[in-house]
Amino acid sequence: MEYEDEDYPMRQALQNPVILQQIFKNGSGSLRNLRLVCHLWNEIAVSLPQPILRLGLYKRPYPWHSDSSGKVDCCSGTPFQLFCLKMEPKLARRIIEYGCKNQDKHPPLLRIAGASSRLLHICDKFSQYVEDLTITFANEDLISTLYETVENRCPNLKRLEICLQTDEMNNFDDKIIYSASQFAISWPKLTSVKILDMTGQARFLQMTQCILYSTPNLKYFCYHGKKYPDLSQNLNVKRIKVDLRKMRASEIPCCNGPHGLNKMLDQVKDRLQVLCVQNDMFDDDLYNDSSDDDMDDDPIKTEAGRIAFKIPKMKNLKEFRNERLDAFSCGANLQDICAARLPALETLEISKLHHCELDDLLRNIIQKKGYFSGVKVLHLSCVRDPELIIRLKTPFPNLENLTIVQFGIDENVPFTNVGTVLRSCNSLGLKSLTLDVSIEDIQLSNFIQCFSNCEKLLISGLKTLEIIENGVDDDLDMLVDGVAQMKQILLQMNSFENTIIRGIQFKEATWKWVEAFIQENKIPVIFHC
Repeated sequence: MEYEDEDYPMRQALQNPVILQQIFKNGSGSLRNLRLVCHLWNEIAVSLPQPILRLGLYKRPYPWHSDSSGKVDCCSGTPFQLFCLKMEPKLARRIIEYGCKNQDKHPPLLRIAGASSRLLHICDKFSQYVEDLTITFANEDLISTLYETVENRCPNLKRLEICLQTDEMNNFDDKIIYSASQFAISWPKLTSVKILDMTGQARFLQMTQCILYSTPNLKYFCYHGKKYPDLSQNLNVKRIKVDLRKMRASEIPCCNGPHGLNKMLDQVKDRLQVLCVQNDMFDDDLYNDSSDDDMDDDPIKTEAGRIAFKIPKMKNLKEFRNERLDAFSCGANLQDICAARLPALETLEISKLHHCELDDLLRNIIQKKGYFSGVKVLHLSCVRDPELIIRLKTPFPNLENLTIVQFGIDENVPFTNVGTVLRSCNSLGLKSLTLDVSIEDIQLSNFIQCFSNCEKLLISGLKTLEIIENGVDDDLDMLVDGVAQMKQILLQMNSFENTIIRGIQFKEATWKWVEAFIQENKIPVIFHC
């Protein structure tokens, strides 16, 4: 009893959901671990409106154990079925099946049987709970399993993601794909579909089309493939993402033609609200071999002309993100996406591959008054000339939220100083500013100096400031007045409602007094290492 009395304050505190909400807000804990703290936290974690926890239908081998691949029987259904006997049912809300992780250890038939068994078992036992399903195909037999599973065992499915891998795609039987595509399925609750056809072929367009025809209430569609489907029957589509990851410029299909992107966008132009052309900024260099570098670094006008992307006029489009502006051109003066063509546009992101500068493009529009009159949120990458930032107010008169991401900056370029960027933003009247400036080997003393002469920014109405650095080293103990300077900067941050700074590697002694100083003065700043 005495032990319980001592623990009572802790147990009482854990009954307060505000504590868990604050942990979520700060991103300081894994939800998978937090749910194990107490019954209340578990119930909250598994009952979130949008399920975050993912149930993987496989046991991942650990590569650092030399003999682990022999111990992990990832294609046997028995261990998983035993786990399901005592499993929290709500964990089945979000399911992911990546298939066999030891392809060199298990024959194809065993891999197919294992994946099918797990998928059918979980969706049959917890059919009323399944809302989100992600599955990767490496063999055509799983296509029939998917249709059987979703048609009869997932009445509440809301999100479906399918990834078609390249491992065994050459063995796919077109007859199986065709017969599976004839299933009469209707998924009225399914509102989000993501299909990643990584095969480099166009053989699965029919299956994609069947899925889309069966989702009358589709709102979000993400697609990676060679040919684009027909969306004329999907009258509720509001958001589209064009996924270009692991796709060289020469592999991007032409946007014209009966299965081109231009036609698909034209079908939804009157109701689409969000359009994103996605490319992993770091993915292209990792994926391409050296012989391909010259092709992607070419004056991409040739590729852009071949791709022939043409965004239609969209009266309701509120958000447009183009991470491949070099290939998916919007005009030399961005005339295809200006306010005259996209009158409802509020959020705009533009960037190019290989960290190409946007300076020339910005110079073409910097004198155009009210060119993007409705844009309040702007995301730019690789702007070298700070003068262009100062003059953004002319084409973007209502700009409130600005994000600038700098990659591949030469340390000899003056613009590498964060303070230069901050001073460039002084006259913009922003409410929120995010700077992602990846500079190697910068010292904390240099970082503090960046805030000098930025008083105008502090009094210009800015509410939120986020700065992302790459490994700022703590050298305060080397400065005569380092502590005093740091305290002055922290007190200046009281002018903001929210400040987030990432990348500073504080020494233990420094962080001890910095944390105490922040708490003592109630400064709204969060540091992330």
